[in-house]
Amino acid sequence: MTAKLLKVTPLGPLTFSKENNNTTNISVNNISKVPVLYKLQSTVWGKFKMRPRWGVLLPNEQTQCSITLNQGAELSKRALDRVLLVCMTAPINSVDMDFTSAFWRRNICYDPMVEKHSFSFEQSKDSMKRQEQLETDARPSAPIYWR
Repeated sequence: MTAKLLKVTPLGPLTFSKENNNTTNISVNNISKVPVLYKLQSTVWGKFKMRPRWGVLLPNEQTQCSITLNQGAELSKRALDRVLLVCMTAPINSVDMDFTSAFWRRNICYDPMVEKHSFSFEQSKDSMKRQEQLETDARPSAPIYWR
């Protein structure tokens, strides 16, 4: 696939912060001349909530997608958590849930005609400092046996 279908912003690692309820947003623009079918999927089941999960964008149409880190979930320390936005030219112009789900089952993400955008994540610096402080406070202090 040579021509890009979607322009996705921001490009860098997405940041989750407690102030935004662990939610971050991405902007998805159809920069092609044909309708594009897109879908968000995660490499880790149950860690993220994504809205909208999939849809069809007409030429020059734009949408906002929100990605939320579920309550109680933590990002992996080695930055292995990813969300993929996969897209390809739409076989139809309207959204039909049964047809779309069947379409994605037949057209898996290893297909060379599927355009992929990958997102990595990081926790905000303030949240990380607070988490480190909580972990330090929770550690028992070593007893002193000599004086």
